[in-house]
This record gives sequence, C-alpha cells and structure tokens, in this order.
Amino acid sequence: MRRGECKHFCYVLLSDMAKKDDQQTNVRLPTELKERITAAAQEAGRSFTAEVVRRLEASFESVLEASLLQARMTERQALEDAISTCEQKLDVLSKELAEFTGVDPLEAEEKGIADMIQRGILSIVNDRRLVEGERDRLKDYLARVNDDISAIAHGLKGKLRDINVAETSPWRRS
Repeated sequence: MRRGECKHFCYVLLSDMAKKDDQQTNVRLPTELKERITAAAQEAGRSFTAEVVRRLEASFESVLEASLLQARMTERQALEDAISTCEQKLDVLSKELAEFTGVDPLEAEEKGIADMIQRGILSIVNDRRLVEGERDRLKDYLARVNDDISAIAHGLKGKLRDINVAETSPWRRS
C-alpha cells in the first residue's frame, strides 16, 4: 500500500468536514460531560465536534420553537376568552329573546307594540346568527392553534429526548 492510500473505501460527509471559515474554540468541560458527549458521538457515528455542534444548533432551534409555543399558547388563551365572550353574548340574547317571545301577541296588538316586538325578535335572531358564526370561526381557529401547539410540543419533546436533556442535569441552569 502506498503512502496516502486508504485501506478501506470511506464516505466523508461534507457537513462534518472543517470549513475554512469555521472558528476553532477551546472550551473547558467537566470530565463527566465530555465523556457523555464522546459516548453520544460514538453511538451516533459522529465526531466529538460534530456532536457538540449538533447539540448547540438544536438548543437554538429549541429556544425558537419554545418561543413559538409560548406565543401560540397565549393566542389560544385569547381565543378561549373570545369564545367565552361569545357564549356570554348568546346567553344575553337568549334571555332577551325569551322576554320578547313571552309577550302575549294579543296584548301587544292592543298596546300597538306588535311591530316593535317583531322587529326586536328579528334583530335578536340576526344578532344570534352573527355571534354564533363568530364563535364557530373562533372554535375552528382554536382547533388549528391546538394542533400547532401539539405539533410544536411534540417536536420539542423529541429534540429534548434526542439530545438527552434531563431536568436533573448538573449543568442545567435554573
């Protein structure tokens, strides 16, 4: 075998190769942490550096996803509040409708308020349709937000599982 020849055919991933613009950085790590990273890198078939880079990149992605999750959860609360407001409006409209429909038609005719009662009933029915439509749109949107929250949370759990983040890790800041 000549000098520089490889005994085995090797595949080299470009992403694992050092690039000219990559910065070299020295970092002090607790021995146990270095051993854990080394073991994880070997298990995954990556170099120590590639494992550290993957975990650091994942931590930044996780922060962005956590921010998105928080925003969607805030949005969910606002939607739930808006739906509750619609439900309250519908309750008020139902009570108003009951008052109008509880009037004796003959008595309303005698008092000359039958047209006013009829217009009031139509107005309440129209208002109910509008509020019900708004509530239904909000519920549909809430379902999509809940789906997003589930997907984001599932993705975050997977990433945390992938990088072996434990709540009891001695390197985790509180």
